[in-house]
Amino acid sequence: MSEFQETGLAGRVIHLKSIENPTQVSGQVTDAAGKPIVGAIVSVKGEVLGSITDTNGNFDFYAPKDAILVFACIDMLTVEMKGDTDMKVTLRSE
Repeated sequence: MSEFQETGLAGRVIHLKSIENPTQVSGQVTDAAGKPIVGAIVSVKGEVLGSITDTNGNFDFYAPKDAILVFACIDMLTVEMKGDTDMKVTLRSE
């Protein structure tokens, strides 16, 4: 089964790509104080596929099974984690 991601900033999905055996990845990105990070980039390592966190720090998109996600934001240390649902990711200042 293939899943097509939507494109456009309003949908927060960065790239249109056919994904074989897609799995949903979702969660929230916060800072060390637990405050949501708006506009953090969540991408699939080695791919041009991902999303941007919303006003509550949440993200939700489809990725290849067993994908490694890269979480990045200006002035924060980058974090890599295996994709899953209901992820809780904390980014710390550089």
